Amino acid sequence: MGDHKFVKAYFSSPTWCDFCKEFIWGITKKQQKGFKCSACNAGAHDKCRASAGPCPKAPVPVKATPVNNTPVNNTPVNNTPVYNTPAVVPAPTPAPAPAPVPQQPAAKYAKALFDFPPESEHELELKEGDKVEVQREEGEWWFGVKEDGRQGYFPYNYVEKIGNW
Repeated sequence: MGDHKFVKAYFSSPTWCDFCKEFIWGITKKQQKGFKCSACNAGAHDKCRASAGPCPKAPVPVKATPVNNTPVNNTPVNNTPVYNTPAVVPAPTPAPAPAPVPQQPAAKYAKALFDFPPESEHELELKEGDKVEVQREEGEWWFGVKEDGRQGYFPYNYVEKIGNW
């Protein structure tokens, strides 16, 4: 696997970083610090690009190796080394072990004040009165799970906190 080929990207809907699993967000193009790999389409924060690891779809550069500086018939050609590429590409190094999951504090809940119709597959539809377990607060967008198991992002100002926070 080769290196990721990251290019600056504007994400028009809520998008997760494929490396730190945090939300990439911002209201304007200037605020969105996102990058996308042109080979595998992985999304990343600027800070996550350096630790992204190998790209599963990028081509692997193969270095040629000299074979005794002679062709097959052992006759040198103009003192030019003859190169042979390896027949077997080495296996990729195993992926690092995932980071341990931190101990979760007590659940936080919110109640929908208004209906929220989702505009992308990552957003959570809310109906007035829905109870949502808030799992992450990321600026103006929160990530939560409804009682029926559906999950996604929703605007924080569409809900009110309930219980102890």
